[in-house]
Amino acid sequence: MNMNKDMQVHKRPDYHYCRHMGHYKLYRDNHDGTADKIDQDLNEEVIRKKCYELNGWNYKPKSAKQPWAEKTQYIVELEKGVYLTSGHGDPPRTLLLEHALCFNTSQEANDAILEARKFRPFKNARPIEKCHES
Repeated sequence: MNMNKDMQVHKRPDYHYCRHMGHYKLYRDNHDGTADKIDQDLNEEVIRKKCYELNGWNYKPKSAKQPWAEKTQYIVELEKGVYLTSGHGDPPRTLLLEHALCFNTSQEANDAILEARKFRPFKNARPIEKCHES
């Protein structure tokens, strides 16, 4: 039996991700209408990359950086010298500026602050502009 392109069955991917309450969550599809959460992160690209790798797809970063462009990014200082980072924690924090999580817009950084305040008050939390060298 020959199947033409229109009749080919497309298999659903085993892994997918979505944004939920300020985090990006990675799920394994059980192919019965349910899925199990297997990871989460504040950074979409971290979860997107894992999703692509688990599905066996070729990963390419969403935003290709142009060598001539400088882009302003934002980091979140939760307390003096304490920065929001990716990983696990409530919320995950670092003392090393180079490990701070970068956000593309001040709105994303402010959303991350609101998410962090669900765990602790962080009264002096603020987004900080950071020039990203390409």
